[in-house]
Amino acid sequence: MPPKVRAQVGPANADTARQFLVFVLAVLGSAVSAILLDGLRLVVGGLLLVFGLQWLRKAILRPSGYKAVHDERQMFAAELAAARAASAHPPALVRPQEPGARAALPGETTAPGCY
Repeated sequence: MPPKVRAQVGPANADTARQFLVFVLAVLGSAVSAILLDGLRLVVGGLLLVFGLQWLRKAILRPSGYKAVHDERQMFAAELAAARAASAHPPALVRPQEPGARAALPGETTAPGCY
């Protein structure tokens, strides 16, 4: 089974979110104050309810045996074994002298001797 690809969470994502918030506030300006507070509370409450019910469903299914228990140690051991197996047989390296060993950027040539 291939390892799961996880989303990268880091400072770049936080900066992007911060820039988006600044953009929305700059574009909407004072229109943000015109949002009805009761409507906003209703939307946020509905989202919390939906996500909370999903969490509760999973929390009930795991002990009952219908959903696998989330075991971080087992997942780490599997990923570590896969990484060790991959490093045991590294791919063959291409010598830079061979034609086609270098990727071409737009406007460049990859003819032999044109490095």
